[in-house]
Amino acid sequence: MTKEKALAVIAASTSGFMATVEGNQPRVRPMVIKTIWEKKVYLATFRDSRKVQQIAQQPNVELLWVDMAMRQVRMAGVIRECDNPTLRKKYLEENPIIQRYYKGVDDPRYLLLEVTPVYVEYKEIEEYQYHTIVW
Repeated sequence: MTKEKALAVIAASTSGFMATVEGNQPRVRPMVIKTIWEKKVYLATFRDSRKVQQIAQQPNVELLWVDMAMRQVRMAGVIRECDNPTLRKKYLEENPIIQRYYKGVDDPRYLLLEVTPVYVEYKEIEEYQYHTIVW
């Protein structure tokens, strides 16, 4: 399996899902997860959301994308705040759907998160097992 196949699934997915942990309880939510620069994934959230508190306690996350053909990409990684002003601005410019939630790059509610992948897996619907992707 190739990184290109994984990127095609991500591009075709309407949204992704991010799993965090709160105490010993997994928490999963749909999110707009489409931005990949270099080898990292970027997503925005509100600074006061529960997921930010969960990430502060446990920065290991898992992302999942599923396209209409039921192909899946799973990515485990470590998430952190991205405070790079250039990347924060670029993210808003490239994601017009997100712009409606924030007043701009200086909006105190706007938090850009960066996921550094630990491993990535890909699976077709007919397959039983996931294949590791070199990211």
